[in-house]
Amino acid sequence: GPPADGGAALAARLGELPAFDWLAFTSVEAVEAVLSRVRDGRALAGPRLAVVGPASEAALARRFLVADLRPPAGAERASGLASAFPDPPGDRPGRVLFPRAAQARPELPDGLRAKGWEVVEVEAYRTEPVPLEDLPSKALEEARTADAVVLAAPSAVARYRELFGTEASPRVVCLGPTTAAAAADLGLAVQAVAARPEPAAVASALARAL
Repeated sequence: GPPADGGAALAARLGELPAFDWLAFTSVEAVEAVLSRVRDGRALAGPRLAVVGPASEAALARRFLVADLRPPAGAERASGLASAFPDPPGDRPGRVLFPRAAQARPELPDGLRAKGWEVVEVEAYRTEPVPLEDLPSKALEEARTADAVVLAAPSAVARYRELFGTEASPRVVCLGPTTAAAAADLGLAVQAVAARPEPAAVASALARAL
């Protein structure tokens, strides 16, 4: 869903883009939220563009934008992106704009600040659960009795745990280590973690779990 303020803070920060060295994306939703408010692509000529993985990189490419930085294979997560960042410029404070989900985890901004970057966080979107009454009963029963479940984000972990508890599926597969950690924190036993946040890697992890 949209930010709590309707996008006012995001629009204001996008008006300051020339003052930032980097624009960092950790989700496709953040890319879309930002680019839907950019009327002229030349506004992005100032900051370099950093992405967490192939999905967000592809979302930029669909708008004819090329990512300047992406973590190496196997490290496509927020902490990996923070590690891949260069040091800030020595002659002035370096600034990073981080458009994020309302419930975003702190790994990226914490990692960048530890390197000496000034990070400006702004809410770009909200992740909201589908109301229970809007979920088809057949889909709920299939999820409850499935041989495995694939969870792609900490928010999905929380919703799955809320709906089904810890015993609904004997095999839990997670998109990456952040999601796996969230699952473990909520008492779900994780059988496999995808090596990369890509469909083929998820399918491989699911095959291992089964």
